[in-house]
This record gives sequence, C-alpha cells and structure tokens, in this order.
Amino acid sequence: MRAIKTETLKDGMYFTKKLFLDKTFLLLDASIPVSKSLLQELEEWKFEQVFSDGEMSLGPMKALDMQSKIIKRQTLPDTSLIESAIEKKDELKRKNDIEKLETVRQIYYQYIAYTEYVYTHFSTHIHFDKNDIISKVKNLCIFMKDFSKYFLRITNETYPFSRTYLVHHSMRCLVISLAIGLQLHLPLSKLIDIGITAILHEVGMLKIPPQLYLTDRLLSAKEKKQLMTHPLLGVQILKQADFPEAIQRGVLEHHERENGSGYPRFLTGENISPIGKIISIACVYDGIISERRYKESKTTSQAIIELLRNESKQFDPVITKALLSCLSLYPIGTYVFLSTGKVGIVTDINPASLKTPFVELVGEYDESGRPKTIETNETDLKINRVLTNKEIGEIIKYVGKGGGGTTAP
Repeated sequence: MRAIKTETLKDGMYFTKKLFLDKTFLLLDASIPVSKSLLQELEEWKFEQVFSDGEMSLGPMKALDMQSKIIKRQTLPDTSLIESAIEKKDELKRKNDIEKLETVRQIYYQYIAYTEYVYTHFSTHIHFDKNDIISKVKNLCIFMKDFSKYFLRITNETYPFSRTYLVHHSMRCLVISLAIGLQLHLPLSKLIDIGITAILHEVGMLKIPPQLYLTDRLLSAKEKKQLMTHPLLGVQILKQADFPEAIQRGVLEHHERENGSGYPRFLTGENISPIGKIISIACVYDGIISERRYKESKTTSQAIIELLRNESKQFDPVITKALLSCLSLYPIGTYVFLSTGKVGIVTDINPASLKTPFVELVGEYDESGRPKTIETNETDLKINRVLTNKEIGEIIKYVGKGGGGTTAP
C-alpha cells in the first residue's frame, strides 16, 4: 500500500479501494467519503499519513455503478430448459431421482443466472422487463408444483459468502417462499406475485453502497440506519416500474415482524401483508442457514427449531406451520446420523410424521445401482442427530460433490 499525506485529504473525497490508518487498521471502506469529523480526528490524533492501494477521487462512485461491477451478468441468460421440462413433465416424472435432481439443478442455476441478469440490467439501465419476469416466475411456479422437493434439496446446500450474495439469497428465498405458497395451496396468480417479490425484495440494496452489506466489520449506528432503508428504496423502485401493489407491499414489509419489532414501519399482525409475512420468514430461514462473515451458518434443522420457538412471537404461526410442513423437522437436503450408525441425506418429507422423513443412505445402492432410500421411524431406524457443517464437508469430500449416494465411494 502507498502512503498518503493526511494534509492532502479533502472533505467528500473518495478512494477506489479501502483506506487504512496503518497497514492493519481499516479507516474507511471504498465508496464511503472522507468526512470533516474524520479529518478533525486525524489532526487531533496527529496522524500525518494514511494508506491505500486505491486512487483518490473528488466525485463519488454511485452505488448503482458499484453494483454493476459486483453483479456482472450483462446478457440475457438461457432459461429454456424449464420450458422443455414443463412440456416433458410426465417423461421426467418417470426418471429416477438422480436424473430428476440433475435436471432441477440445471434449472436452478439457470434461474440464478437470470436473477443476476435482472439485478445487473436494472443497475445499468434502470429498467425491468416485467413481462419477462412474470413469464419466468410463472414457469417456475408450474414446474415446482411437481418437483419442489428437488429444489429444496439444492437450496439447502451451503454456498460460500460472496459478492453475489444478493443473487443467491434472492434465489433461495424464491424457492422457499414458493414452497410455502404451494403448501398453503395458493392460486397460481398469488404464487407469481410471491415469486416476483422474492426475486426483487432486495432491489433497494442496489441504491446502497455494497460495502455496507458485504463488509466483514461492525457497522456504525449511522450505517445500520442507512442499510435499514433498503425496503423503502425498494418499494420506490418498484412503484416507479409500476409493479402491482401486492408486490410493492411485499418488498416494503419483508422485514416487518408480527410483534412490531421489525422495520421500516413497525407493523404488527394483520397489518402486514401475506406476501410480506412469507418473504419475511423465508429471509430469516435463509439467513440462519447461510454463512456470513460475521457469523457461522447453522444447520437447516437448527433453523427450523429456532423458527418454531418463535421467540417474542415474531412470525405468523400459520406461515411458520406451512414452512414446517414443506420442510419438516429435518429439511430436505439435511445430513443425518441414524441409530444404525449409518449416515443419510433427507430426500423427502413424510406427511404422516414430520419427525420421520425419507433418507438416502450415503454410499449405499440397491440392486439396480440406484442410491438406497429408506423410511425412518422412531424405533430401529431413528434419526439420532443432524450432522454438523464440518462433518457434512467431510462426507461430501468422501462421496463426491453433491453428496448423498449419487457417487460411489
């Protein structure tokens, strides 16, 4: 890093990279300007120089410009696989679980690419293709009705925290929210509204410097307050784009809580829209199971238990019950240790008992060479515990990427 004399710093000046007080102490993130108070403090502390690898600028780099560099997909990605899968749905149903999972995995990552494109396109053009978004979400709703368990299995796979956090988070919330909607037997029109809201619920973040939600340092009170404006910024964006009011409200209210402890309007109970309630619990569930720089991720089972406790009555019990019903106490994709001493991955729920899901035994196959699946119970095939994330990592390394019994050891 190069040294910069403090006497050359000006109020409102920006740096293209982080600014350090010394070679270890972070002073400012990129895109946060030098302030008068900071200059006064540097003078009082008698610091004559600071350090950075970046360049000085007298003009701010707008948050949207920053975002377009972080979320880089500029061209419309191919999402045609889901269309052909819908047309050949009956044929896909006859295939084995490995083939179904692989098809769904390809569709899932096509939709991640599409979500990335939606965010990038708005960042660079300030425009949404509403009809295209509606079409894509409609196709996903139709397809998920028959294959939701495979989407949930992929959604519950861990992913490292990265600069495309908004994209991955939005996609996971999309799947979880639609699963809740399907469990509640909502009509297709409502599911489409939920899906669009899930994709766009974090769009307000695009007007906030990305360093505020990508940083690994503690935020100041002022920065936290700025971050909490993203639902308001999001609803303003969607209002200008003329999205339906139900979608606008869902975006505005996805951080509200039943007991009034949420934001930005501190709404309670029935004052929160149904879509806001669904996106809210999907957001929290994903936040619990996702790795962040400031916290370790928890298992999917731990997340369900935490939400079921519903401390301080933050969540609508009907929505919470629907989440439990579509995920069970051991959500699809959860690695478990059985009373037989074997390890398995949950592949489907058991509607008759949310404690005894169907489990695919790791590394075991039937006579046809397919992964061996069993129905657990509360006696001789009981789930003893959920594997830790460290244990899961070791299992995946052992059997190959994807886990389960999909690759022979």
